[in-house]
Amino acid sequence: MDYKSCLFFVLSASYVHINGFSIVTDNDNNTLTSMHEVRVDVKNTDVLRQLLNQETLIRISLVRDVFDMRQTVTSLRESQKECALLISDLQTELTSLKEETKKLKEDIKMNLTNARLTIEDISKKVGFTVGMPSSYPGWFGDVLVFSKVITNIGGGYNVHTGIFTAPVAGMYQFFVTVVGYSYESIYMYIVLNGNPKVTTASEASRSSPYQTGTNMLVVRLDQSDTVWIKRQGGTGYYSDSVPITTFSGVLI
Repeated sequence: MDYKSCLFFVLSASYVHINGFSIVTDNDNNTLTSMHEVRVDVKNTDVLRQLLNQETLIRISLVRDVFDMRQTVTSLRESQKECALLISDLQTELTSLKEETKKLKEDIKMNLTNARLTIEDISKKVGFTVGMPSSYPGWFGDVLVFSKVITNIGGGYNVHTGIFTAPVAGMYQFFVTVVGYSYESIYMYIVLNGNPKVTTASEASRSSPYQTGTNMLVVRLDQSDTVWIKRQGGTGYYSDSVPITTFSGVLI
Protein backbone atom coordinates (compact mmCIF):
# COMPACT_ATOMS: atom_id res chain seq x y z
CA MET A 1 0.00 0.00 0.00
CA ASP A 2 1.49 3.39 -0.97
CA TYR A 3 1.54 6.59 0.99
CA LYS A 4 -1.64 8.07 -0.46
CA SER A 5 -3.64 4.82 0.00
CA CYS A 6 -2.62 4.57 3.66
CA LEU A 7 -3.60 8.14 4.29
CA PHE A 8 -6.97 7.62 2.59
CA PHE A 9 -7.61 4.50 4.69
CA VAL A 10 -6.83 6.26 7.95
CA LEU A 11 -9.02 9.23 7.13
CA SER A 12 -11.88 6.95 6.09
CA ALA A 13 -11.70 4.94 9.32
CA SER A 14 -11.72 8.08 11.42
CA TYR A 15 -14.76 9.33 9.58
CA VAL A 16 -16.65 6.05 10.18
CA HIS A 17 -15.84 6.11 13.89
CA ILE A 18 -17.00 9.63 14.32
CA ASN A 19 -20.35 8.87 12.76
CA GLY A 20 -20.85 5.74 14.92
CA PHE A 21 -20.74 3.29 12.05
CA SER A 22 -19.12 -0.14 12.50
CA ILE A 23 -17.17 -1.52 9.61
CA VAL A 24 -17.58 -5.02 11.10
CA THR A 25 -21.35 -5.35 12.01
CA ASP A 26 -22.94 -2.28 10.55
CA ASN A 27 -24.67 -1.88 13.96
CA ASP A 28 -24.51 1.28 16.05
CA ASN A 29 -25.17 -0.57 19.41
CA ASN A 30 -22.62 -3.40 19.36
CA THR A 31 -20.16 -2.90 22.25
CA LEU A 32 -17.48 -5.19 20.91
CA THR A 33 -17.44 -3.36 17.65
CA SER A 34 -17.15 -0.01 19.46
CA MET A 35 -14.12 -1.17 21.45
CA HIS A 36 -12.57 -2.43 18.30
CA GLU A 37 -13.22 0.90 16.65
CA VAL A 38 -11.46 2.69 19.49
CA ARG A 39 -8.40 0.50 19.10
CA VAL A 40 -8.45 0.96 15.34
CA ASP A 41 -8.83 4.72 15.71
CA VAL A 42 -5.89 4.96 18.11
CA LYS A 43 -3.77 2.80 15.90
CA ASN A 44 -4.69 4.75 12.79
CA THR A 45 -3.96 8.01 14.60
CA ASP A 46 -0.44 6.76 15.38
CA VAL A 47 0.00 5.68 11.81
CA LEU A 48 -1.18 9.04 10.60
CA ARG A 49 1.17 10.78 13.00
CA GLN A 50 4.08 8.65 11.80
CA LEU A 51 3.16 9.32 8.22
CA LEU A 52 2.95 13.03 8.90
CA ASN A 53 6.32 12.96 10.65
CA GLN A 54 7.83 11.05 7.74
CA GLU A 55 6.30 13.53 5.31
CA THR A 56 7.74 16.39 7.33
CA LEU A 57 11.18 14.81 7.34
CA ILE A 58 10.92 14.13 3.64
CA ARG A 59 9.87 17.73 2.99
CA ILE A 60 12.76 19.04 5.11
CA SER A 61 15.17 16.76 3.25
CA LEU A 62 13.76 17.87 -0.09
CA VAL A 63 13.98 21.53 0.90
CA ARG A 64 17.59 21.00 1.96
CA ASP A 65 18.36 19.17 -1.29
CA VAL A 66 16.71 21.90 -3.34
CA PHE A 67 18.65 24.57 -1.46
CA ASP A 68 21.91 22.68 -2.04
CA MET A 69 21.03 22.26 -5.71
CA ARG A 70 20.31 25.98 -6.01
CA GLN A 71 23.63 26.75 -4.37
CA THR A 72 25.34 24.36 -6.75
CA VAL A 73 23.61 25.88 -9.77
CA THR A 74 24.54 29.39 -8.57
CA SER A 75 28.14 28.29 -8.11
CA LEU A 76 28.17 26.66 -11.53
CA ARG A 77 26.76 29.82 -13.10
CA GLU A 78 29.47 31.89 -11.43
CA SER A 79 32.10 29.43 -12.63
CA GLN A 80 30.59 29.59 -16.10
CA LYS A 81 30.85 33.40 -16.07
CA GLU A 82 34.48 33.20 -14.92
CA CYS A 83 35.23 30.63 -17.63
CA ALA A 84 33.55 32.83 -20.23
CA LEU A 85 35.67 35.81 -19.13
CA LEU A 86 38.80 33.66 -19.15
CA ILE A 87 37.99 32.34 -22.63
CA SER A 88 37.39 35.90 -23.82
CA ASP A 89 40.74 37.03 -22.39
CA LEU A 90 42.49 34.03 -23.95
CA GLN A 91 40.88 34.74 -27.31
CA THR A 92 42.02 38.36 -27.10
CA GLU A 93 45.54 37.28 -26.16
CA LEU A 94 45.53 34.68 -28.94
CA THR A 95 44.50 37.33 -31.47
CA SER A 96 47.27 39.59 -30.21
CA LEU A 97 49.81 36.76 -30.45
CA LYS A 98 48.67 35.99 -33.99
CA GLU A 99 49.19 39.63 -34.96
CA GLU A 100 52.62 39.69 -33.31
CA THR A 101 53.57 36.41 -35.01
CA LYS A 102 52.42 37.75 -38.36
CA LYS A 103 54.43 40.95 -37.89
CA LEU A 104 57.46 38.96 -36.72
CA LYS A 105 57.26 36.75 -39.81
CA GLU A 106 57.06 39.82 -42.01
CA ASP A 107 60.06 41.37 -40.23
CA ILE A 108 62.06 38.15 -40.55
CA LYS A 109 61.15 37.89 -44.22
CA MET A 110 62.19 41.51 -44.80
CA ASN A 111 65.45 41.03 -42.88
CA LEU A 112 66.24 37.88 -44.87
CA THR A 113 65.52 39.73 -48.10
CA ASN A 114 67.72 42.63 -47.03
CA ALA A 115 70.47 40.24 -45.93
CA ARG A 116 70.25 38.40 -49.25
CA LEU A 117 70.42 41.67 -51.16
CA THR A 118 73.33 42.80 -49.00
CA ILE A 119 75.19 39.54 -49.65
CA GLU A 120 74.49 39.81 -53.36
CA ASP A 121 75.55 43.45 -53.31
CA ILE A 122 78.76 42.64 -51.45
CA SER A 123 79.50 39.80 -53.83
CA LYS A 124 79.32 42.28 -56.70
CA LYS A 125 81.67 44.77 -55.02
CA VAL A 126 85.38 44.45 -55.50
CA GLY A 127 87.99 46.91 -54.34
CA PHE A 128 91.38 47.08 -52.68
CA THR A 129 94.03 49.52 -51.49
CA VAL A 130 97.48 48.29 -50.46
CA GLY A 131 100.75 50.04 -49.70
CA MET A 132 104.38 49.72 -48.69
CA PRO A 133 104.89 50.17 -44.92
CA SER A 134 108.52 51.34 -45.25
CA SER A 135 111.18 52.58 -47.70
CA TYR A 136 113.58 50.41 -49.67
CA PRO A 137 116.44 52.50 -51.13
CA GLY A 138 118.15 49.79 -53.15
CA TRP A 139 115.13 47.83 -54.38
CA PHE A 140 115.41 46.63 -57.99
CA GLY A 141 113.04 43.64 -58.05
CA ASP A 142 110.42 42.72 -60.68
CA VAL A 143 106.95 42.74 -59.09
CA LEU A 144 106.36 45.31 -56.38
CA VAL A 145 104.60 43.36 -53.60
CA PHE A 146 102.59 45.76 -51.48
CA SER A 147 102.62 44.11 -48.06
CA LYS A 148 100.28 46.38 -46.08
CA VAL A 149 96.61 45.70 -46.88
CA ILE A 150 94.26 48.58 -46.13
CA THR A 151 91.21 47.27 -48.00
CA ASN A 152 90.62 44.03 -49.89
CA ILE A 153 86.90 43.65 -50.61
CA GLY A 154 86.30 40.54 -52.66
CA GLY A 155 89.69 39.10 -51.76
CA GLY A 156 91.18 39.74 -55.19
CA TYR A 157 94.58 41.01 -54.03
CA ASN A 158 97.20 38.47 -52.95
CA VAL A 159 99.48 39.98 -50.32
CA HIS A 160 102.13 37.29 -50.90
CA THR A 161 102.51 37.71 -54.65
CA GLY A 162 101.40 41.33 -55.12
CA ILE A 163 99.01 40.23 -57.90
CA PHE A 164 95.34 41.16 -58.15
CA THR A 165 93.06 38.47 -59.66
CA ALA A 166 89.61 39.61 -60.77
CA PRO A 167 86.95 37.62 -58.82
CA VAL A 168 84.23 38.76 -61.26
CA ALA A 169 84.19 40.19 -64.74
CA GLY A 170 83.57 43.91 -65.24
CA MET A 171 85.08 47.35 -65.70
CA TYR A 172 87.90 48.09 -63.26
CA GLN A 173 89.87 51.20 -62.40
CA PHE A 174 93.44 50.96 -61.06
CA PHE A 175 95.67 53.62 -59.45
CA VAL A 176 99.35 53.45 -58.59
CA THR A 177 101.58 55.92 -56.78
CA VAL A 178 105.31 55.33 -56.38
CA VAL A 179 107.65 57.80 -54.66
CA GLY A 180 111.33 57.53 -55.62
CA TYR A 181 113.79 57.27 -52.79
CA SER A 182 115.80 60.46 -52.27
CA TYR A 183 117.63 61.35 -55.49
CA GLU A 184 116.89 58.02 -57.17
CA SER A 185 114.49 57.65 -60.08
CA ILE A 186 112.13 54.68 -60.61
CA TYR A 187 109.69 53.72 -63.36
CA MET A 188 106.79 51.26 -62.92
CA TYR A 189 104.21 49.54 -65.16
CA ILE A 190 100.61 48.62 -64.49
CA VAL A 191 100.56 45.16 -66.07
CA LEU A 192 97.51 43.21 -67.30
CA ASN A 193 98.01 39.47 -67.78
CA GLY A 194 101.74 40.05 -68.31
CA ASN A 195 101.29 42.99 -70.71
CA PRO A 196 102.29 46.52 -69.59
CA LYS A 197 99.46 49.01 -70.05
CA VAL A 198 100.59 52.34 -68.48
CA THR A 199 103.79 53.64 -66.85
CA THR A 200 104.67 55.81 -63.87
CA ALA A 201 107.79 57.94 -63.77
CA SER A 202 109.48 59.17 -60.58
CA GLU A 203 112.36 61.20 -61.97
CA ALA A 204 114.52 62.82 -59.32
CA SER A 205 117.24 65.44 -59.67
CA ARG A 206 119.72 67.20 -57.42
CA SER A 207 117.22 69.91 -56.81
CA SER A 208 114.09 67.66 -56.69
CA PRO A 209 114.45 64.50 -54.61
CA TYR A 210 111.59 62.16 -53.62
CA GLN A 211 109.66 62.56 -56.82
CA THR A 212 106.21 60.95 -57.18
CA GLY A 213 105.08 58.97 -60.17
CA THR A 214 101.37 58.19 -60.58
CA ASN A 215 99.08 56.73 -63.21
CA MET A 216 95.64 55.25 -63.67
CA LEU A 217 94.18 52.44 -65.81
CA VAL A 218 90.52 51.77 -66.65
CA VAL A 219 90.07 48.39 -68.30
CA ARG A 220 87.57 45.61 -68.70
CA LEU A 221 88.59 42.37 -67.01
CA ASP A 222 87.28 38.88 -67.37
CA GLN A 223 87.06 36.72 -64.29
CA SER A 224 90.55 35.50 -63.25
CA ASP A 225 92.40 38.19 -65.24
CA THR A 226 95.45 39.45 -63.33
CA VAL A 227 96.91 42.92 -62.73
CA TRP A 228 100.09 43.88 -60.87
CA ILE A 229 102.80 46.54 -60.62
CA LYS A 230 106.12 45.78 -62.34
CA ARG A 231 109.41 47.68 -62.29
CA GLN A 232 110.36 49.07 -65.69
CA GLY A 233 113.60 50.67 -64.54
CA GLY A 234 115.36 52.56 -61.78
CA THR A 235 115.83 51.59 -58.15
CA GLY A 236 114.48 52.29 -54.70
CA TYR A 237 111.16 53.65 -53.43
CA TYR A 238 110.12 55.76 -50.50
CA SER A 239 107.19 55.06 -48.13
CA ASP A 240 106.19 55.14 -44.45
CA SER A 241 104.11 53.30 -41.85
CA VAL A 242 101.18 55.28 -43.23
CA PRO A 243 101.88 54.32 -46.86
CA ILE A 244 102.88 56.84 -49.51
CA THR A 245 103.69 54.31 -52.21
CA THR A 246 100.34 52.62 -52.89
CA PHE A 247 98.32 50.49 -55.32
CA SER A 248 94.50 50.51 -55.60
CA GLY A 249 91.81 48.97 -57.78
CA VAL A 250 88.02 48.96 -57.84
CA LEU A 251 85.19 47.41 -59.82
CA ILE A 252 83.14 50.24 -61.34
